[in-house]
Amino acid sequence: MGNRKVIFFDIDETIFRANYGVCASTKIAIRELIANGHIPVINTGRARCMIFPSLINLGFKDILSGAGSLVEHENEVLYKHDLPLSEIDEMVDSFYEFGFYPIPEGHEKLYYDPSITDEKYLYLFDKLYYEVKDSMFPIEKGNTHAMKACGFITKDSDILGLKKKYSDKYDICDHHGKLLELIPKGLSKQSAMKVLLKRLNIGREDTYAFGDSDNDIPMIEYAGVGVAMGNACEICKNASDYVTNDLADDGVYKALMHFGLI
Repeated sequence: MGNRKVIFFDIDETIFRANYGVCASTKIAIRELIANGHIPVINTGRARCMIFPSLINLGFKDILSGAGSLVEHENEVLYKHDLPLSEIDEMVDSFYEFGFYPIPEGHEKLYYDPSITDEKYLYLFDKLYYEVKDSMFPIEKGNTHAMKACGFITKDSDILGLKKKYSDKYDICDHHGKLLELIPKGLSKQSAMKVLLKRLNIGREDTYAFGDSDNDIPMIEYAGVGVAMGNACEICKNASDYVTNDLADDGVYKALMHFGLI
C-alpha cells in the first residue's frame, strides 16, 4: 500500500492507564488502522515480560520494548541487548546504597526484593503488573538477567548521588518522582524505531508517534509527526507537533481521525 504509515504507541498513560485500562475508542482506532493498511507498533520502556497479553492482542505484531533494548517484528527478534550479570549486581548494590528499592528488568523476567515490605513497592507487583505475575522473580546475585533497571524512590533516596554515579553510562529518567530508570546510553525508543523502519523499508516521514513523558521525546522528535497526549508532561507537549486529548477522553482516536489515518 503506497500510503502505508507506521504509528508508534507508548503504553503507560498513552494507550493504557492503571486502574482504568484501555479506552474503548483506542481499541477501535487500532483495529481501523490495521483495516486501512497501516502498522500500529508498541514502543515502550516496559520490559517485554511486562507487556500484558491483553495489550498485544489489541492488534500489535511489532513490539519495541525495554526502551530500545528489544525489537521484534512479527515474532522475529531484530535486535536484543542485555547487561553483564556483574553490572546488574553492582547496580542493585548501588540502589540499596543510595536508598532505593531495586527493580531489575529483563526481557523474560521482572525482578524484585521479597524482603521489602513497603506497601507502595508491593503495589507495583500486586496491582499494576497483575497480568504478568508468572514473570516475577526474586533478585539473585549472579543470576539476575536484565537489560536495564529502575530504582523505587523512597524518603531516603539520594537521587542526585545515584545520578552522579551513573550519568556517564546511563540515561536516567525520573518517572513522576516514583521511579528512577537507568537506561544504557545508545538505547532509546528512537533507536528501536530506526531498526524496525529499516526492516520495513519505510522512511521516518511516514511515521507517527504517540507519547506522554520525557522518555517519549526521542520517539516523538524522530517521527514524521509527534503527538503528545493531553495528559502528557509539558516538556513532551512542547516537543510534539500536535497535542491531543487525554487518554480517557478519546485522545488516540481523535488524533488519528485528525490526521486522516482512520
